[in-house]
Amino acid sequence: MERVLALAASAALLAVAVPAYARSFSATVDCSGVYAPGDEVPFDVTVEDLDDAHDMVFVTITLEVPGSYNNQLVVSGVVRLGAGEVRSFHGVETLGPNAPAGSYSMFLNASSDNGTDITICDFEVR
Repeated sequence: MERVLALAASAALLAVAVPAYARSFSATVDCSGVYAPGDEVPFDVTVEDLDDAHDMVFVTITLEVPGSYNNQLVVSGVVRLGAGEVRSFHGVETLGPNAPAGSYSMFLNASSDNGTDITICDFEVR
C-alpha cells in the first residue's frame, strides 16, 4: 500500500512539474451577486487575444444549480479575435420561479487550437 501511495505521489509531483500548455488568449466571466428565484442574473464575458495572431475561440457557459447533477447550458458560440483584440459581451440568465436557494456557479469554458481557459464565477440565490 505504501508503494502505491508513493507512486501516486510521484505522479502527482510530475504532473505539477510539467509546464501548462500555452494559450494565446484569456477569457473571464463575472456574475457575482445575490438574487431571488425569478430574478435575472447579469453576466459579463471578456475574451482577449494575447499574441499577434488571430484566434477563433469556442465559448461555452454552463450553470451549476444546487442539488442538480447536470449543468444547464447558458450560451455557446464562437468569438473571432484579431491580433491583440479584446471582445466583450453582456448576457442575462433568468432564474426559474422555483430556483433552489444556495450557491450557483457559472462555468466559462473557452478553447481554441492554442489552448483552453476555464473560469468560474459564483452567485447566491436566497
